Amino acid sequence: MNERGMTNEELMASLTAALRDEVSLTARIVLMLVEIENRGLYLEFGHLSLSDYCRHQLEMSSGQVFYRTTAVRLAKTYPEVLQAIRSGRVSVTNIVMLRELFAKHDAATLLAAAAGKTKK
Repeated sequence: MNERGMTNEELMASLTAALRDEVSLTARIVLMLVEIENRGLYLEFGHLSLSDYCRHQLEMSSGQVFYRTTAVRLAKTYPEVLQAIRSGRVSVTNIVMLRELFAKHDAATLLAAAAGKTKK
């Protein structure tokens, strides 16, 4: 059914479900990018970096590349990051905004403090 044919309740429920799917897909993309970087698969496609692979092979926007590859690097260093993204407790945007604090603070504590917060 298309959105125009939905009742208000159906539309709101569909949007809520789509947002849950988006969180899950974002976590899955980050997880796959971690594995692609670990294996160096971007080299097989003629790219010198994961960022270059994402931009040119996957045709991500510059913003998508920045946020996702930053999340990848943080997830490789701090495994709690991927769990926070996967669960939807902390968005990729907020993870990236906190990137400089991870070196100074315990990752689990930092992520717990950021859980459910918006970037404002």
